[in-house]
Amino acid sequence: MSTAIIKKVDENVIIEIEQACERCNLARLQTLSPIRRTLELAGGMQAIRKHLTGPLMADIRALADTPLGFMTDRGPGSTGKDGKPLKPYEDDVIRDVVIEGMLRGASIIGNELNVIARRCYLTKQYFERQVREWPGLTELSVVEGVPSTNTSVGGALVPMRATWKLNGVPGELICEHTSAGDFRIPVRVNAGMGVDATFGKAKRKFFAKIFARITGSQWIAEQAELDAPTIDVQPVAELGPPVEPQRPAEPTPEPNIFQAIEAILSGLEQITDVNEYQQAAAALLKTDEDQITLIEWCDWRREQIRDSRGQRANGKE
Repeated sequence: MSTAIIKKVDENVIIEIEQACERCNLARLQTLSPIRRTLELAGGMQAIRKHLTGPLMADIRALADTPLGFMTDRGPGSTGKDGKPLKPYEDDVIRDVVIEGMLRGASIIGNELNVIARRCYLTKQYFERQVREWPGLTELSVVEGVPSTNTSVGGALVPMRATWKLNGVPGELICEHTSAGDFRIPVRVNAGMGVDATFGKAKRKFFAKIFARITGSQWIAEQAELDAPTIDVQPVAELGPPVEPQRPAEPTPEPNIFQAIEAILSGLEQITDVNEYQQAAAALLKTDEDQITLIEWCDWRREQIRDSRGQRANGKE
């Protein structure tokens, strides 16, 4: 974080946010059970959410739609399908996207996350840095081929290959057209997209595939197939005057362990031991309302498990 932000915010706040992000980093979560992963992420979300208000939130918002910060699909000059100007995202949307990005290990600067359709979209910069900085990964080499136009994917197929060592063990990922099949990276080419943008999309998918390979994460594997719209990083002179930060009219409510947590937990394994999860989660909740929400969620999950077992028993799966 910048010196300007730190001067406005209590040092203990910065430390608490940093500790929450460290507890929830992917390398550490991979070593925990599904229940402990859930609780760590829920605790991390609470710790960060309660601090992203006032001057700190204003400074984060000031980074939106700037080359040094993060981009959104509602930047200056953006219009809707009706041709009318789009309003910048409100603070609540920016806050939730930033929280998810931070808990995923993304930086708020360097265009590592975008806000697209009100959701967090992690960029090529994020996946490439995560791969290059992954503990124990060395000797990474990435080779790009020449894109080929392909009407079936609505764009291009890009051949790529990579080799690396993870804790001294060689690894590789080959996405090329071979006798075993066509494994090239499919990329949708939108109107006005150049070669650099095509390679950018392909590299995002490719580095996400490498990241999924070395971490074993199903959520990252799903991200490797995502082909979201690209957002051009414009020069500073083209961005126009900064958008005035939106100040909340009322105090921020008490953080809720369940609020917006679906986006954070989307990549976790499903909870199977509901009783153990309910007992552990209940210890974190302070209000009767949250306790009731927990009970309702656990009852729903038990019913979901029973239905799933019944379908398997009947031969429907």
